Amino acid sequence: MVALSPRLPSPSRELSMTRYIHAPPERVWSVFKDQLSEWWQPKPLRTVVHSIEWRTGGIFDTTIYGPNGESRVRRGLFLEVAPQRRIVFTDAIFADKPSSLPYTLGVIRFAADSVGTRYRLAAQFWCTPCSRQRSDTKLTDAWRLAAKQFAALAEAKI
Repeated sequence: MVALSPRLPSPSRELSMTRYIHAPPERVWSVFKDQLSEWWQPKPLRTVVHSIEWRTGGIFDTTIYGPNGESRVRRGLFLEVAPQRRIVFTDAIFADKPSSLPYTLGVIRFAADSVGTRYRLAAQFWCTPCSRQRSDTKLTDAWRLAAKQFAALAEAKI
């Protein structure tokens, strides 16, 4: 019998970014889940949400489209959904089937702050080459652009 011990990837395999949003956590959470397709990818990319179950154990099924018709399917499972506080997700499994691709563990945090809400997104990659590949493609720059779009939506209705 083999004992498995879950271990998180090393910090060298993590990419993260933080954004301060001038809106209360309730508002930020509402925009996050209800308007995801409007901001999840930086323009001109767009996200089509096929299905999202905002609960622990729920699935997400989306497709990201580029300006020239290219597409990328993004599917996975929510390991934890704590409204207005934290979301943990992975693309390692979808609909009870393991992914054939290298996978990611994502952690999103929302925290009340003196200016509104601190939003932090982190991705932990399970292999060093995966981490380098994502870093080399300027993933964090794309995250910052998407977070700017997200903040604009959340702050617009204050």
